Amino acid sequence: MNRTLLLTLILWGTLSQAGIRIINHGGGYAEMKALSALSRLQYFVSLCVQRPDICGLGLEEIEKLQSLESYFSTRDAELEFFTDTRSTDIFRYNDGRPNYLGISSQTLYAPDGSPKKFGEIAAIVFNAWTGRPGLQQTNLEWMAKALTRLEIEESELYLGGQTKLHAPRITNSQHSFSIQLLMLENQIVTKDLTARLTANLPCAGTAAELVSVSGLSFRSPFILGRAQWRCGEQTKEGRFAIDLSGGEDPNLMKVVVSSVKESRGCDGRMSVKPK
Repeated sequence: MNRTLLLTLILWGTLSQAGIRIINHGGGYAEMKALSALSRLQYFVSLCVQRPDICGLGLEEIEKLQSLESYFSTRDAELEFFTDTRSTDIFRYNDGRPNYLGISSQTLYAPDGSPKKFGEIAAIVFNAWTGRPGLQQTNLEWMAKALTRLEIEESELYLGGQTKLHAPRITNSQHSFSIQLLMLENQIVTKDLTARLTANLPCAGTAAELVSVSGLSFRSPFILGRAQWRCGEQTKEGRFAIDLSGGEDPNLMKVVVSSVKESRGCDGRMSVKPK
């Protein structure tokens, strides 16, 4: 039986409104990883160009990425996950929809049903996106291999029932950069709370850049924790509370940030902001 996951998302650089529905995969955390990787694909490529030491690339490979930079924009991507037990397809494309990309959910999970590592999923997404018809065909296997080096440092908080909060930090084996995320998962849906929290971090005249979250706890209906963020060259930290009493729609969640003070420094890693 062909069961197509009814999810077509226009990615505008934020996943705050993304609702992932998938059968028998615990809320679709692997699919959320894929969405996160796709929305940041151009950023990861730019990072490898700017910091080839992170990705282990040579001069020829850097020049190749620079010449193909426009191909990695996923701003208007239409991503659909499908589960078709009769098909051996991993990716699907549509000639009439150049930004359409279909990925088999099964390829995002290990044989034991657990989500694959972020780097593996990022490489799958990269291969799918660069394999679309109409793109300049070139061997970019080395870039996919570089993406497999990406890692996620997991931090989870159970909120009761089937609901839990993920605070994954995307980094690499050298820990030379990091991206902090915040995701709410239950048995049916996974929501990205990163943009909602970041939008409420006080920064005068500039956008906040979330560096880290820590000390997470749950006192119904509030998620409590500490955040560290950058305002330009200044680093701040403070406590936050996310109110879940209005439901699990990130746009309806009230966020309060308090006890804000200037931090003496970050955790020593280079935190970089997705473009």
